[in-house]
Amino acid sequence: MGTLVLAGATSGSTTLTPVDAVTATITMPSATGALVTQLASTYTATLTGCTTAPTYTVTYSLTGNQVTINVPFVSATSNTTAKTLTGMPAALWPAAQKRIIGGASDNGGTYVAALFSVETTGVITLTPVVNGGGWTASGLMGSLQFSFTYTLA
Repeated sequence: MGTLVLAGATSGSTTLTPVDAVTATITMPSATGALVTQLASTYTATLTGCTTAPTYTVTYSLTGNQVTINVPFVSATSNTTAKTLTGMPAALWPAAQKRIIGGASDNGGTYVAALFSVETTGVITLTPVVNGGGWTASGLMGSLQFSFTYTLA
């Protein structure tokens, strides 16, 4: 559920009137403040580059222009050297690429450092730091649960 927060208003009043059959008036301080959007929800992400297309529930929150993403543990059998998570809502896409370091396993091996990048298209690219930055095109791959916060602009 979304919420509008009027931040920084100090005087005066603003009336909000619904456009449906129910009429309600809310008097608020002056609308000279900034409206801050707050939203918490989920989306379904699909892992690409695997023999199947497993899906995962990603949770997120959006407060103003700040996004926090929580990606669960993901794992599948690899069939290419590239892996992505798709399905992010457009409202969460950053204006510039954002990156975080997390943990991933390639070809059933131990967990090592991996780079997770949120592209301007909303695609999250997963890249292991080992193996020249590419996944093995077979075997089990996995990514530990990771969370990160970034600004849209």
